[in-house]
Amino acid sequence: DIARPCAAETLYVRVTGDADAAGKFRICVMDNGSGVLGGNTCNSPTYICSLPYNQTGLTTLGAGNDYDSTNTVCHSLYARGEDYIFAYTPTVSQCVSIAVTSTGTNPGVFIYNNCPDSSGTGPTYCLGSAEGVTGTVTINSVTLLAGTTYYIMVDNQIAGGNIPFDISVTSLGTANTYDNCATPISLGSIGSNVTCSYATFTTEC
Repeated sequence: DIARPCAAETLYVRVTGDADAAGKFRICVMDNGSGVLGGNTCNSPTYICSLPYNQTGLTTLGAGNDYDSTNTVCHSLYARGEDYIFAYTPTVSQCVSIAVTSTGTNPGVFIYNNCPDSSGTGPTYCLGSAEGVTGTVTINSVTLLAGTTYYIMVDNQIAGGNIPFDISVTSLGTANTYDNCATPISLGSIGSNVTCSYATFTTEC
C-alpha cells in the first residue's frame, strides 16, 4: 500500500524472482479509495483529491506528536496529542465545512494555509479551528483559494494521547467575492432622516 499525491503520475512496478528464475505471476493494482495512509506530517499527509470527502475509522494513533500547542500557529491546548495531517489543494476558490467526529476525548480540528509549524514556504496562518469534549467538532465555513495547499490537522487535548475519528469535508459553494476590502458590497448613498430599510446577509463563506 502506498499513498500518492492527487496529481496524475506514472508509476513503474518491477517484478523479479530468486536468481532471475522464470515463472508465472499475477498482479492486481487498485485504488482502495480509503485515504488511510499517510497523515503523519506535512511531508507525508493524506491527500484529499476532491470534495465531498468522507472517511471513517481513522485514528491518530501512531501518527506522532509532530505539531503541538507550542509550535503550531493556532497555539491550542487541543494540539497536545498525536496529530493526523490532511492536505487539500482546491482547483477553484471555494468555501468548505470540515467536521470531525470522535468517540475519544477532547477532539480538535484545525486548518492552515501552510504546514502548522510554519516550516513550509511562506507564512502560516490559522484559518479556523474547532474543539470539543467529545462527539463532533465543526469548522462551519472557511474560504480556500484555488492553487493553495491547505493542511487540516486532527488532534486532541490529552498530552501524547490519540483518538479514533471520522472526517467529512464538504463544499458550501464558491467563496463570496465581497469578503475583502477590494470588492465590498456598496450600501449606496444614505439620506438624512430616511427610514431604515434592512438588508439581510450572512457571514458564511
